[in-house]
Amino acid sequence: MSAAEQPVVHLNPAAGEMMIVHPRTDGDPLRVELVLDAAHHAPPAHVHPRARETFTMVEGQRRVRSGRRRWTMQAGESGPARPR
Repeated sequence: MSAAEQPVVHLNPAAGEMMIVHPRTDGDPLRVELVLDAAHHAPPAHVHPRARETFTMVEGQRRVRSGRRRWTMQAGESGPARPR
């Protein structure tokens, strides 16, 4: 893999986050992994007006909100992020 094809890793130790941005190929959607430390809070509520987001809980569980829906997302579950 060339340097342009390598994922870019952003660390934010104060927030307990590691963000991995994967390179796009052939018009594929942007893929970003967000690894959260269980001792820290999730990112604040926000909206991406032109983007669709889907979250997949790889391991553990976390309370999430999508639009007006709130639930505990379990390992293996996926769900879309919707604006309020």
